[in-house]
Amino acid sequence: MRLFLSLLFLAIGSQLLAAERPNIVLIGTEDISPSLGCYGDPDAITPNLDKFASQGARFTRCFTHAPVCAPSRSGLITGMYPTTMGSHHMRSKLVTAPPLFTDELKKAGYAVFWPGKTDFNFDAPKGWADTRNWVQNPDLLPKDKPFFAYVNFTITHESQVRATPEQYRKNTAKLKPNEFRDPAKVTLPPYFPDHLDVRRNVATYHENITAMDPAGSYDFGSWNVQYNVFEQLLTIPAGAEEPVGDAAESCAYTDPQTITCTLREGLTFSNGNDLTSSDVLFSLKRNIEIADPNGSSVLLYNISNGDEDAPALADGAIETPDDLTVVFHLNAADTTFLKLLSTATTSIVDEETFPADKLMADDAIIGSGPYKLSQYKPGEQDSAALISHTDKAMYNAKRHGRNQVCC
Repeated sequence: MRLFLSLLFLAIGSQLLAAERPNIVLIGTEDISPSLGCYGDPDAITPNLDKFASQGARFTRCFTHAPVCAPSRSGLITGMYPTTMGSHHMRSKLVTAPPLFTDELKKAGYAVFWPGKTDFNFDAPKGWADTRNWVQNPDLLPKDKPFFAYVNFTITHESQVRATPEQYRKNTAKLKPNEFRDPAKVTLPPYFPDHLDVRRNVATYHENITAMDPAGSYDFGSWNVQYNVFEQLLTIPAGAEEPVGDAAESCAYTDPQTITCTLREGLTFSNGNDLTSSDVLFSLKRNIEIADPNGSSVLLYNISNGDEDAPALADGAIETPDDLTVVFHLNAADTTFLKLLSTATTSIVDEETFPADKLMADDAIIGSGPYKLSQYKPGEQDSAALISHTDKAMYNAKRHGRNQVCC
């Protein structure tokens, strides 16, 4: 496991003593080699980091001082070799924390922000940094003194190369169609066996890096709102791996390219409108045809016409023979489609309320989930408030173990 960092020091060292001390942002990501376009990787699609590198310094003689993550991270935060301070054994823990380089920044008058991941192979000292999330709340950054602010993106962690289909779709939901890699075409290091499984892993590795590049990996607060305001046909309960019914009583393959779903009776949206099979058809057709570049309509390729210029639901892809039945006819056999039906990509919206050809205003969304949106202030990520949609919150909490945390 390797850790590669984009170290964005505008200035450090002697400049810290200058009257005008620069702000410093340190961006960390996980388990990647220099697999970026600015380092000449032929499979890289990293336009944002490449542009950033073109405006600054690019280090070409980097090496890691430890072959695994936590020991390597211990060296980064201290400036010492892990073998020198005894932190080189993975999942060991130093009894006493060594001095940190951030201590010197604080002495120089810097505010230090380090939200989220530490994993240093020792416990960080109490009060060593402000651990509040400055990315979601940039007003935390001081205006009367310089700051050092760290952010870590975990979407490239080596575990995500072998993620579940559900997690893979979440990780890559913002990729454009041309940003997905063809395993047959990726470049393999000479020491890797040329095997399809290896090629798939390498392709996913590069897709995860592209997903990390715009730092758009995931705003989990927004996902939390989506999964509590909207229902999907299926859901994956907490701790489970396979989907079960959500808006649907059941969904099952009748042949490798046909799936029949039966909706629960009596479903309603929070505005009182009935939820029927027609709403399901409308929701998926709308997602495909709007094709928002920040959305995940690309994941619906198996029921779309494949036309990038004029995306549309494929002819006959969805049938609704009655109010409670939805039949999917896939373009090709796909054993993972049931899991796709449990993702926010397939959230069901009210066709009588949502426009068919454009996005709904964020503060006006209506769903059939256990909660409904009662307040939302654009640009303030902590300001969404949810209230219970009748008795569905308790019902779904018991039925699915659905996350009931309001954002």
